[in-house]
Amino acid sequence: MAANAEWKTGDTWPPIAMVAQKNGEPRDISTADEIRMIASMSGTVVFEGTMGGGLVHFGTVDENGDVVAGDGTDGGVYYLLQENDLDVAMTPEIELEVTLDDSSTPPKVETYPNNKVRNPKITVTDDL
Repeated sequence: MAANAEWKTGDTWPPIAMVAQKNGEPRDISTADEIRMIASMSGTVVFEGTMGGGLVHFGTVDENGDVVAGDGTDGGVYYLLQENDLDVAMTPEIELEVTLDDSSTPPKVETYPNNKVRNPKITVTDDL
């Protein structure tokens, strides 16, 4: 689930945090080859980032909005918002795509949550 869920347009902090869970338990994703966080509205990607691209990191965000570093064993990751990510008011769904083995054919990819109904949403409201 997303640890923090409300921003205003133009915000770039705090990062968006999620925990990869399977059957309600945190999933160890520390050995993942790639992690991609995706925000979408009605099937259209509004922003995304990857660990390889430097936007997704192991860890979480505490109640004060501060980043708490992690190692992925607890499934925790966060996405560093970019300047144009929250330009408009919206309520996008968030999900993680975790590539657990990119050397296999096809690559072993799991999506969290694995049921669209459970995708957390964030709220972005208009700034004054």
